[in-house]
Amino acid sequence: MITRRCSERRFFLRPDSDVVQAWLYCLALVQHKYGLVVHDFVMMSNHHHIIVRDQSDSPECWRDLHALLARCLNARFGRWAAFWDDRPYNDVRLVDEHDVISKAAYVLSNPVDAGLVKYSCDWLGATSCRLAYGQSIEVRRPKFFFSNDMPETLTLAITRPDILPALSDAEVRQRVLAATKDREWSGHERLRKAGGTYLGMKRVLRQDREASPNSREPRRGIRPTVAAMNQWARIQALQLTRQWRAQYEDARRRWLEGEAHVLFPYGTYLLRRVHAVCVAAPP
Repeated sequence: MITRRCSERRFFLRPDSDVVQAWLYCLALVQHKYGLVVHDFVMMSNHHHIIVRDQSDSPECWRDLHALLARCLNARFGRWAAFWDDRPYNDVRLVDEHDVISKAAYVLSNPVDAGLVKYSCDWLGATSCRLAYGQSIEVRRPKFFFSNDMPETLTLAITRPDILPALSDAEVRQRVLAATKDREWSGHERLRKAGGTYLGMKRVLRQDREASPNSREPRRGIRPTVAAMNQWARIQALQLTRQWRAQYEDARRRWLEGEAHVLFPYGTYLLRRVHAVCVAAPP
């Protein structure tokens, strides 16, 4: 699950039609360029979540998406300052099928959890909640920023995650939507107990693009790299991460000492791209 926040949590992605079209077009561009397999997504007013299949060139893919989108929307709104938070995007590995379904439901129900709309499909920002796995949508090139050399239309497809092989695409989608509905009802109950109401899309679209939420964001907390509801699966995933880092540091040390044919662990990115070091095959 990939997450990126706007600078100072400002509403630079407030979902008017230009922003939604630009976000979808940029995502479709990197999908076609890198063969990105997208499972689910949501674009909120000040951040986005995208669930994808892991791939070796992810850093370049997210660099291109975020750089292009920042330039595009800064040009659209006459801005020059930083668009994204100074922290890099957050990349969380989903360990098993339960975690994939849970995080997909979290992504789709994000507008409800934030108290913006009552149901996920009421959100008018970019979201995959109204799409079926295997479905594609056609995205037209925005009329601003992009040159005529860019494709006039692109297709953006969402694909089922690699889970529950005994089930069809429709059945896996139903599992995700059922989990989303459960999160919606939990959100309704929390808001009811707090005595609050949903903001609604009309008021969302009237928000100042330079504004930010009144709530305080927790700081100096951990930035998770794995998500696993099963404690032992989470421990194992973290141990494998530590093992990978140890293997990488050992290979890098030997390479710097002049050893010619060092085999780096699968997942090594920058040294493979810049110095063409040898990298192990996928496990």
